[in-house]
Amino acid sequence: MAFYVGNIEAVRNAKKLPIASGAVLQSGDVITTGSKSMVEIIYNGGSRIEVSENTSVIIGNDNVKDSDSMVIVFGNVKGVFSKLGKDRKVYTSTAICGIRGAEFEISAVFI
Repeated sequence: MAFYVGNIEAVRNAKKLPIASGAVLQSGDVITTGSKSMVEIIYNGGSRIEVSENTSVIIGNDNVKDSDSMVIVFGNVKGVFSKLGKDRKVYTSTAICGIRGAEFEISAVFI
C-alpha cells in the first residue's frame, strides 16, 4: 500500500493486518475501504490502482497461480497500468478486464 486515507481493513488468512503505508500485499489479501476512505496500491514496475471508498477487493485470483491481478468484490477502482509491465487483468463477478498501458476505471455493484 503506497498511501491510504480513512478506514481501511486488510485481511490475510482470516487475520486482520496492520495498516501502514509501504505494507506489502500478497495474493489472497482482502482490502476493504470504508466511507470517505481510499487506498492506493503500487505494483512493481510503477502500475497504480486506487481503491475508492466503500469498496472491497481481493489481491490475486484463486484460478491463476501466483496471480497479482485484482478481483473487485464490490465498489470502484481506477488506475494506470504501465506499458512496460506485464499484461494485467481486473476481475469482477461478471467480467474479466484486460488492461495494457491505459488509464481505467471499473465499478462493480453487489446485488
